[in-house]
Amino acid sequence: MLRVLAGLLWLLVGVALVLFAIANRTLVPVSIDPFRSDAALGIQLPLFLVIFAAVVIGVVLGGITDRMRSRRQIRRLHARSRRREEEMRRAATTDGGAHLPVPR
Repeated sequence: MLRVLAGLLWLLVGVALVLFAIANRTLVPVSIDPFRSDAALGIQLPLFLVIFAAVVIGVVLGGITDRMRSRRQIRRLHARSRRREEEMRRAATTDGGAHLPVPR
């Protein structure tokens, strides 16, 4: 049932994107040079392509940023885990592990 609902949702999203593309097919100038209006370094593209490209670039950059942040956090957690394991190992060897919980 959930798969059917997800499929219907994706179908609606696809239809909405197609309708958006049809409604915004006017050519717009896309230029790298912000100081010249004749767009010597530019091309004409449909508006929906410009918008879709901006969304895709935003998603990719956001994903890269999120991946970098999560990798940093994972490294920090691994370091903390290694420190705790080392503390437990030292505690077990110094006093025979009397204060450690008994494994089940």
